[in-house]
Amino acid sequence: MGGQTALNLAVELSEGGILDKYGVELIGAKLGAIKKAEDRELFKKAMVEIGLEVPDQNISAHSKME
Repeated sequence: MGGQTALNLAVELSEGGILDKYGVELIGAKLGAIKKAEDRELFKKAMVEIGLEVPDQNISAHSKME
């Protein structure tokens, strides 16, 4: 599997204890890396920690339709 569905499923199965219960090991990416890449705040923090500039995260009050 690949893509967003597989990442979401891997996180859910791991956090639910299913992977441990059946002795399944995530390969290719560790749970922490998946969560860091998926969570905007964790990702931003990681980028700042390694010295990269990140854009402000302002939320627009207007939709594209306006």
